[in-house]
This record gives sequence, C-alpha cells and structure tokens, in this order.
Amino acid sequence: MRVSRENLRRWTSNSAGSFIDRVGPSSLASFTVSLDSANASPITLNYITADGTAVAGSDFSAASGTLTFAPGVTTQTILVPILDDTAVEPDETFAVILSNPVVATIVDEQGLGSIADDDATSIQVAVISPDFVSKGSSVDVTITGAGFVAGASVTFENGPGPAPSASNVVGVDSTTITATIAAPNGGPKRDRVWDVRVTNPDGSSAMLARGFTVTAGRNLMAASTAGPGTDAEPFYRWQLRFALRSTRASWRDAGADLGRLGPLHIRVADLPGTTLGRADGTTITLDRDAAGHGWFFDFTPGDASDVSEGRMDLLTAIAHELGHALGHDHDHEDDVMGEVLDPGVRRLPDRDSLVPRPGRVDRFSSR
Repeated sequence: MRVSRENLRRWTSNSAGSFIDRVGPSSLASFTVSLDSANASPITLNYITADGTAVAGSDFSAASGTLTFAPGVTTQTILVPILDDTAVEPDETFAVILSNPVVATIVDEQGLGSIADDDATSIQVAVISPDFVSKGSSVDVTITGAGFVAGASVTFENGPGPAPSASNVVGVDSTTITATIAAPNGGPKRDRVWDVRVTNPDGSSAMLARGFTVTAGRNLMAASTAGPGTDAEPFYRWQLRFALRSTRASWRDAGADLGRLGPLHIRVADLPGTTLGRADGTTITLDRDAAGHGWFFDFTPGDASDVSEGRMDLLTAIAHELGHALGHDHDHEDDVMGEVLDPGVRRLPDRDSLVPRPGRVDRFSSR
C-alpha cells in the first residue's frame, strides 16, 4: 500500500486558523498540527488514531501521545506508519483525533488519512461452471479465478445476437464468484459462444475467451423430473468406452452414416437443472449424477428389462447425444431422440429414428 498524497486539512488553534495537513510519504502518513500564531507559554494536546475503513494492525500502526508546542513554536507533526500488504482492496481511510488542549481551543478535532492501494490487481478468470445455458432460460454458475474483489461484475462479450446477462453476482472470496446467468430467447438458431469478463470496481478485468455457450436447445437431453439426489458413482473409462461403442453400433445398424463422425470424446460435469447430457460438436458431456437419479449401466444393450427403476440409462443418454452429433434434432418424441427421458427407460436408435417428423422440440430433459 501507499499513502495518497491528497492534502487533507483540519484546523486547531488558540484563536483562529491553524490546521492539520496530511502530506506524508509512501510509507508514512504525516499530519501537521499548526497554530495560527506563536504563544508565549507552552501548549499541549493529546492525539490518537481511530479506525475507519482502514484497520489498525493490518493497514496502519495505531499511534497516540501528547503534542507540546514550546513558546514560539507553531507546528508539530504526527507520524503514523502505514503497513504494506499484498491484498487487492479498495482505498481506505483512518482518522487522527485531537483532544484535551491546554491553553488552546480545537476548532476541528479530526484529521483524515487516505490509504490508496498500490498492489497490482492480478485478476484472472479460469473456469465457469456450468459453461452453458439454453436460450430463454437461466442457470446458476460458479466462476473461479484469482484477484476478485467485492462488487465485481460479470459480462459477456464478442458473441452473436443478444448477450446473456448476470444477476445475483456474489464475490464469495478472491477466487470465487457465484452468479445467475440468463440467456435471451431471441438470436440465431444455433449455439452462440461468448467471452466471459469479470471486472473489479477499480476497472481491472480479465476475460475467459469463448468460455460460455448459449445453446439453441437442440443438443440437450434432460430427465423428466429432478431426482432425489444420489451419491454419484464414478464412471470408469471402460464403461464409457463400452457404452460409446455399443451406441455407435446401434446407430450403424439403424442405417446411420457414421463415416462423417470424427473422434468422439465424453466428459463428466455438473450440468444445470434436469439436464442429463449435451453434445457440442464431437464432445458429449454427461451430468455427474444424472439430474439426481444416478446412472444405470449394463452389458446388454438390447435388453431394456434390466434397466433399474429410478435411475437414468447411460446407453440412452449417450445414444441421444450421438444422434445430435450425427445431425438429428428433437423431432422424435417417443424414441431415442425424444426431448425427455423417464427413469428406468431405455431407448436405442432404429430405422424410424432416421425419419424426420414434424413438431420438433428444442430440449431433452426429464419428466
């Protein structure tokens, strides 16, 4: 920290017209107490520091004592050490208070010191999670990074159409911000990718490039209802590999052209609301606990009778998102490309899945 060089004038006198003038160097606040004229006898008064937004012990060293003006002396100085730190924080103030004058009258007993922050604001935005929302809806997100200050704002830049907006922005600490992100219902009928910017009150900011997506809705699958909540069991790579291989085979047997698909990747994340999964190009994202229901996995794709009641079928979710990767939308409400999935239900592609139908819907969710 450094001490602001702005002069702060406060008056004390034995008749009229003396002042405290704070013009200290970078590590020392200097308050000059002046008399309007010399006096023939000694003048004394007490002083003490008082916390404001700056706090003794962390921002400055507390000081107190007695000033004595000898005959003929018209100025005395109070020095208050300023404590340096590395915290990024707003400018702060503290006070020096005069009292108990002898052979003098205090016109204004308080002088203010201003501590201006000189710590470089190293603000960074690392992750926003979840990193997407459907147009016309909202989602609660957590932004992690560094250098966040209370009162920081969240905005979205460099994307097509109307931008998402952030509300209920709360700085949990210097590394975490929570907010509610709402996406307008208009705009292009395709996914829209935005840069995410966090701006501190002092104007310093950082951006996460292409960090947030507003989806057109066609690539989301959701549970029909939110589940009671489960302890999410970890996915094993061999389970995901088997499920992806099985669902690719199901689409191939249904007559889909898999030749246009590149390598597919599956990741697991905490998705909002009842969302079970989403497809973004060749990346399929699955909700960690299947919207609170938990996932069901087995080695018999063709046997739907084994699917555990109350759980969401992993094969159906991957087959659905694979259908999006193949270019299919939610135009089949009663098969694998249906908008929502009930617990305990398995749907795999067949030849009817390749036939477009009217009445397309825009989201895959639970009910």
